[in-house]
Amino acid sequence: MVARAGLVALQLLAAVWVYQDAARRSRTAWWWGFAVAAAGPVSFPAYVLLARPPEEDWGAAELLAVAVLGLVAAPLLASLALGPWVGLGAVAGVVVAQSGALLAGCWQVLRRRGLSWRSVGLGREGSLRWAGLGLLAGIPLVAAVHYAVQPAAVYLLGLVIGHDRARALAELEQYSNPLVQAIPPLGDWPAVALFAVLVCGLVPLAEEVFFRGLVYRAARHRLPWGWAAALTGLVFAGVHLQVANFLPIAVLGWAFAAAVERTGSLVPAVAMHGVNNLVALVVTYTQR
Repeated sequence: MVARAGLVALQLLAAVWVYQDAARRSRTAWWWGFAVAAAGPVSFPAYVLLARPPEEDWGAAELLAVAVLGLVAAPLLASLALGPWVGLGAVAGVVVAQSGALLAGCWQVLRRRGLSWRSVGLGREGSLRWAGLGLLAGIPLVAAVHYAVQPAAVYLLGLVIGHDRARALAELEQYSNPLVQAIPPLGDWPAVALFAVLVCGLVPLAEEVFFRGLVYRAARHRLPWGWAAALTGLVFAGVHLQVANFLPIAVLGWAFAAAVERTGSLVPAVAMHGVNNLVALVVTYTQR
């Protein structure tokens, strides 16, 4: 009940902001305000990404609009169309819808400014070399996070809520993930291959384009790279809605941003992200 009330309050605040913002530019402010109040997850991104004139650089409004489109509206609409997140088919549909919406929102942000994917670090030049380096760098990174950062995070959380509860929470967060619950049997190779492509390919691509392609670059325009990478890592961890695994995810987000800063390319971050998800998939199979 409290969570629902909070979401309603956020939607009403968004409606007020949209009305005030639109009132400076057009006569349709009342319509947009009502639309956001009635169907915020769809109407808010539509206003910001389609109706609102773009500024020179993308900022908080457009980043929030893309996040709402990809992380809220698309999964919600996919769930309404496909039903509960049960089984590989439904989960795959939601993953495709979510990743596609994130990529579409990012593309709209770039397109409005006459930019291409190259402007966020996705280009053909050197992509194979950067991908190889990302794969090689991803192995020690994931090992360090899995064997050092994650146990440390659970231990620190245990100092606050108790070590048994912290370990139980970490396990609950891992196995309550809809993706983990939808993992197909290992003997069903076509389904396993499809699942791996989605989790280790499409999801890393979409998330890296948004978090490191848009969010990190927006923060980098205003902050030194270390602070921008840390901020992006915290946002990246926050949207995963996990407590015990918050620090490991934040560290991964920082490392992905560091790779982008170092190379100027998004490809290493996508490759490193894919390695992390692949290792998580393999570990899940070994623990079943």
